[in-house]
Amino acid sequence: LMIGLIESYVKNWTENDVFNFARKENINLNKQELSFVYDFIKNNYEELLEKGKDFDINKYQNRFTQENFNKIKQLIIKYSELL
Repeated sequence: LMIGLIESYVKNWTENDVFNFARKENINLNKQELSFVYDFIKNNYEELLEKGKDFDINKYQNRFTQENFNKIKQLIIKYSELL
């Protein structure tokens, strides 16, 4: 049930939704980071849900500032524990 809700929510997400969510989590994405996160989630949310905290975000580290990378990594762990 939870995964179905997440899927339906992600399918309707906009870049503005991603931006606002990130800000709420104290992550200030620049334009390139925002575009990458938006496209990545839209195209890979199933893998993120399936792997949860075991998802290897390290291979995308060069897409973010170090500060944002660390925050996003912690965010993935935080929300994975809720699934």
